[in-house]
Amino acid sequence: MLRRIFLLIPLLWINSLSAQQIKTYTLSGKVLDEAGQPMPGAGIVDRTSAIGAAADAQGRFEISFTGFPVFLEASFIGYSVYYRELNQNDFDEDGRLELTIQMKPRSQQLQPAEVDASRFEEFYVHRNVAVEDFTFVDEFTLLLIREGRNNYKLALINEVEDSLALLDLENSAEGFIQDCLGHIYMQGKDSVYGLSFAGNKIHMIGAIDNEWYKTKVNPCVASNPSNLYYQFLKAGNQMMDVFQSPMYGGGEESKLIRRIVDWEDAMSIQEYGNEAAMLLSGVSFVGDMNLTGLARFKDGFAKMAWYKKILTIPVYHPLFTNAREALLFDHLHDSVLVLNNEGEVKERYFIKHHHNHDFKDKILRDAVTGTFYVYYEKAGQTRLTALSPVDFKPVKSYHIRKFDFPRALKVRNGIAYFLDHSDRDYQKLKLYRQKLENF
Repeated sequence: MLRRIFLLIPLLWINSLSAQQIKTYTLSGKVLDEAGQPMPGAGIVDRTSAIGAAADAQGRFEISFTGFPVFLEASFIGYSVYYRELNQNDFDEDGRLELTIQMKPRSQQLQPAEVDASRFEEFYVHRNVAVEDFTFVDEFTLLLIREGRNNYKLALINEVEDSLALLDLENSAEGFIQDCLGHIYMQGKDSVYGLSFAGNKIHMIGAIDNEWYKTKVNPCVASNPSNLYYQFLKAGNQMMDVFQSPMYGGGEESKLIRRIVDWEDAMSIQEYGNEAAMLLSGVSFVGDMNLTGLARFKDGFAKMAWYKKILTIPVYHPLFTNAREALLFDHLHDSVLVLNNEGEVKERYFIKHHHNHDFKDKILRDAVTGTFYVYYEKAGQTRLTALSPVDFKPVKSYHIRKFDFPRALKVRNGIAYFLDHSDRDYQKLKLYRQKLENF
């Protein structure tokens, strides 16, 4: 009997320890906007476990987890991300915590930087430091910097270059990437590392295999509080698919909202007409070589060149979202499509900017104002052309640092940020910025 008791005691201790280890903690609460109103559809996620939920019609949410620390992020289109680190002592004895999250509009978080519009200026240019990459974390800038040959660091700085946080890296890194929900990752040699910024600190929150990231995360290219959008560009007959999926399940299935398929379908597109098709088939329609015939020939040849390009290279269709809809720059059909949450085309605007030979298959969006810019590059000059927010027509162009090809160009609050070499040291990339005047 005594022997059985001694055998039972370790088993009870193991069962008790196991019960403690799998204790579930529950976080509940509500998400409010700057006026204290509920924010239905706001996303709340623990970056460590990838467990998340969406706020309901009353702005309420509830998520459960078993491990710590919890790196909590709350997000909504147009609002600054809410970061908070939670530990076990934040919860009561029953393992519960009620939290009220008040979001702040992103445009009110960032004051315009004092930058001369007539020239570029150095931003975080330091001796012996190379800036390998950068991205924006709300009103701050996150840098991947290299000191010497192999000493890599992450630095979080504000607009006046004050360093808010530093994190030394054990290994080299290649740059930053973001998923469609706006979560920031650091690209390493073999893995992708999640990052969180709770308490204005930089936290590395685990590694993801490169292949898993490419196949599971990367295809999702945009989101809003209602839907995830997956874009696939393929060579051959199938040139593009865009799928729309509900943000948080609900039993609904993914919906195909756009498909461009085979060679014959592309041939029939009205915008390119019979003239391009005749040229492709070897039939000449020019006739007499007068000015009219020459103009028709040049126009048809340009259409044919564009047509051949789209058949051999996966067509370029950038996809963007805001809180209510998705915007698809449909360059095959010379238009911008505005899609509602059901994937239906609400509006269509005809565009032509992508036919410019200097177009480099880039559409940039200002991270604060939402203004779209078309990226052109020719003969050592880079140019951004702002698009009208009404009909997406070109409005005004800006030259970015002549006689150079800036890297990783991004726009925030009317200011272009980019990497380039110092005039004195071509071995190290520096971070510069240039103001784009309001149109």
